[in-house]
Amino acid sequence: MKKGIIITLLGGTFWGISGTMGQFLFQTYHLNTMWLTTMRMIFAGIILLATCFSTCFICNLRIDVLSIFLYDCDLLFK
Repeated sequence: MKKGIIITLLGGTFWGISGTMGQFLFQTYHLNTMWLTTMRMIFAGIILLATCFSTCFICNLRIDVLSIFLYDCDLLFK
């Protein structure tokens, strides 16, 4: 239960920091909204895949994480 509380608090903290940093970037550097959103999504995907790889490696699981890219029908775009 403590682990869930900690993860929830970290998620809320990172979400708040992300919003504040986004506002800073918009006001200071006049970034495009679509560019920032795209970069956030790309880095979130990279972090998610890295977490899956590390979890599979640490727990010694035999799961092919990249199998989601194996078939065209699994992708959102073709």
